[in-house]
Amino acid sequence: MAAHISCRLTMYGVDKGQSESIAVDIMAYLSDVYGGLNLYFPKGTKDQNDEKYDLVFADFNDGIPIAEIAKKYGYSLQWIYNIIAQKRREYRNSLKDSAA
Repeated sequence: MAAHISCRLTMYGVDKGQSESIAVDIMAYLSDVYGGLNLYFPKGTKDQNDEKYDLVFADFNDGIPIAEIAKKYGYSLQWIYNIIAQKRREYRNSLKDSAA
């Protein structure tokens, strides 16, 4: 991770030697603050995820195997199942709303 931080700092014009030093310092700080915890960094924004989830559901409805969908979008099998369940609930709710 320090290498990625250093690379980004260099992209923003920080001297290479200084960027490496800063990156190591940032990693030490993060280790002190979050050491031992699992951190999750979400991919994209909610709108991007909603669009992607629509594509996942469309692929599922087209009969594409779950494993292929998971690989295509970079999600775990369990997450694909969660997306499908969520989209089914949304669809059922939209039917109820339109019938009312």
